[in-house]
Amino acid sequence: MESANDADVENRRLRRTMRDLVALSALPATWTGLSEEEIARSLADALLGMLSLDFVYVRFAGPADQSEFEAIRTKHAADDAHAAAIRAAIAPLLHRDDAESPTSIPDPLGSGRLHVAITRFGIGEDTGLLITASPNAEFPIESDRHLLDIGANQTTIVLGRKNTEAALKAREERYRVLVTATSDVVYLMNADWSEMQPLDGRDLVASNSEPIRDWLQKNIPASEHDLVRETFKKAFAGRKTFELEHRVNRPDGSIGWTFSRAVPILDAAGQIVEWFGTARDITHERQGKGELARVIADSERQRRLYETILSGTPDFVYVFSLDYLVLYANEALLTMWGRSIADSIGKTFSEIGYEPWHADMHCREIDQVRETKQPIRGEVPFNGTHGRRIYDYIFIPVFGADGEVEAVAGTTRDVTERKNMEDELRHLAATLSDADHRKDEFLATLAHELRNPLAPIRNGLQLLKLTKDDPVSTEESRAMMERQVDQMVRLVDDLMDISRISRGKIELRRERVPLVDVLASAVETSRPLIEEMGHELTVTPPSRPVVVHADLTRLAQVFLNLLNNAAKYSDRGGRIWLKAESRASEVIVSVKDAGIGIDPAQLPRIFEMFSQVDHSLEKSQGGLGIGLTLVRRLVEMHGGSVEARSEGPGRGSEFIVRLPVVEDSSLKQSVKNDATKNSSLRILVVDDNRDGANSLSLMLKLMGNETRTAYDGEEAVSAAAMFRPEVILMDIGMPKLNGNEACRRIRELNWERQPFMIAQTGWGQDGDRQRTQDAGFDHHLVKPVEIAALTKLLAGLKAAKPI
Repeated sequence: MESANDADVENRRLRRTMRDLVALSALPATWTGLSEEEIARSLADALLGMLSLDFVYVRFAGPADQSEFEAIRTKHAADDAHAAAIRAAIAPLLHRDDAESPTSIPDPLGSGRLHVAITRFGIGEDTGLLITASPNAEFPIESDRHLLDIGANQTTIVLGRKNTEAALKAREERYRVLVTATSDVVYLMNADWSEMQPLDGRDLVASNSEPIRDWLQKNIPASEHDLVRETFKKAFAGRKTFELEHRVNRPDGSIGWTFSRAVPILDAAGQIVEWFGTARDITHERQGKGELARVIADSERQRRLYETILSGTPDFVYVFSLDYLVLYANEALLTMWGRSIADSIGKTFSEIGYEPWHADMHCREIDQVRETKQPIRGEVPFNGTHGRRIYDYIFIPVFGADGEVEAVAGTTRDVTERKNMEDELRHLAATLSDADHRKDEFLATLAHELRNPLAPIRNGLQLLKLTKDDPVSTEESRAMMERQVDQMVRLVDDLMDISRISRGKIELRRERVPLVDVLASAVETSRPLIEEMGHELTVTPPSRPVVVHADLTRLAQVFLNLLNNAAKYSDRGGRIWLKAESRASEVIVSVKDAGIGIDPAQLPRIFEMFSQVDHSLEKSQGGLGIGLTLVRRLVEMHGGSVEARSEGPGRGSEFIVRLPVVEDSSLKQSVKNDATKNSSLRILVVDDNRDGANSLSLMLKLMGNETRTAYDGEEAVSAAAMFRPEVILMDIGMPKLNGNEACRRIRELNWERQPFMIAQTGWGQDGDRQRTQDAGFDHHLVKPVEIAALTKLLAGLKAAKPI
């Protein structure tokens, strides 16, 4: 029940994190029209509520001509004294090189310490600082860090936009001052030139304070009207610049000359929305010999004006010819290319350094704009001097006097940060959704698996009441209840193990352990389930002794889980293979079955938390989907690796564990000496507990011995007469004939060499030892028998064995 509550708390925490992420993403929409200080306070208030913080400190730079903005928000009623205390407490953190690492500070408003997280604003450069503090010792966890990073990124984007808007406004003001200072007349016309906007005519033409429609009659002599109209029609039809030298009516009644130039302003669809123009008084130029030189100089000045405006934007601005050559590139684009203007004009995309696919794509797009006369927009990655970035671009047609496209112009904007944030949000949302789904499946499975044993336990309690005078029924009910309780204990143990490993709380008690001891322990524990399912288990030990540096209990748990899985996910009467193979500095242990198999699509996720091989009801054998996660983590803690293989459903599966081995020269020498003296012993194992007898027999077989089993005293005497063992391991309390009496009868047999007889019993008092000695036993071991003690005893017998 405690684990279910933990999962429920985790589930709610994930949902709350998702909700907070959505709230942070929507926060910039509420900042429209707010000042930088108001945005700082809004961000601080939002984080204070989401993360249950003690205080939030926000500081970031405003526009270049303003000072820094600062906001302090606390869960207390803060005053100037509190704010000063917080500033003093965080002062050592403001210029740390490792500011991204969590740290702690004394609580400025109380006792104890606060744990803080430091997050920096800015994309590409440092523009501010966000310091958050919490009394929670685990702060900031991963979800806290995501919320803080996303809040900082959102704020950076909004502040960047505000600063850009402020810069544009300042640029517009400078442009207004420039227009005021120039001697030229600057004018605006509507799309069809039917109306002139308010105009300061200077001394060139009459001024008007309101839009006028009779500007042609008022400002231009009648003899020039046709020429002006015809020139405008051509410019309008081709969406080209209007340029014309013509006469004008001066305010003093005289006739002057002007050079009028107006540029069409297009919308996204390529339609003209208005015209921006200048009219220069060239009366004196027309009358003087220096007219041509002054016209050229004026034209160059206008070009520099446009170039200055285009160079002031961080966006890339360019013009390409219809045969894919660069005609113009602004300074920002040249910087990104890492090329000079002289080394760029007239070059193709490939010559500039575009990859072949990229160059071909832009060539096709230029062709499309020429053919359709419509803009085209796209998004593409590019490796320039700023690294690999994502760019959003638009190509628009430039029309000639004949109405045909004569070039393609465009702009490009760097959208890398926006795309990264969008991808991060999508990935985080998908991760949280997947985790939430898995948690739901896990809780449902946990409820199902914990309920399963409760029904037979409840039935067993009723049976105990009804059959209290029937020892056989009572014992059956007790055994059934014990099995069900063991099942519940196993589920809880798995949960506790995976929890401890996840939190780094588990410790391995590692020592030099023979691998056969590990495998024998796993087989002994798994044997009841394998036999209950009617499976055939084939064990192939390593060809030479293998020693691993391991925690015997934990490593045996790995192979126990794999053997149990093989038993549970194989149809009754199946086959299971446990094989160990030594290779150089590692040992490879595989557990293979001919069971239900694994869908190849599931193999990459089979070791993930809460994954299950099979969800069908008819094949369910219990389990929470954490066993293989536990296997992988325990193997990795031992310095090894594990992988799963399967050819598909119904074709069995195989789990392969690779573990490093340790060199043990003493063991190698001992094995070598034993081999020269026939290291194999014939051993008879006698115990009325069949599981105990079979598992001990298998373990001794894995150690290289020849074994037989007997399950009562009379069977032991017969088996000894036929098998002629060199060692007999015998239980004492057995039906038909107890161990002491069986020992006496075996001693009476005609032996060429008497066997070494070991009593193994749960009785270990001095009197018990004396009775087994009197019966003829050579040694007395108390159950449960320690494998190390038994191994040492048998090793001595092997060493003493005649050649």
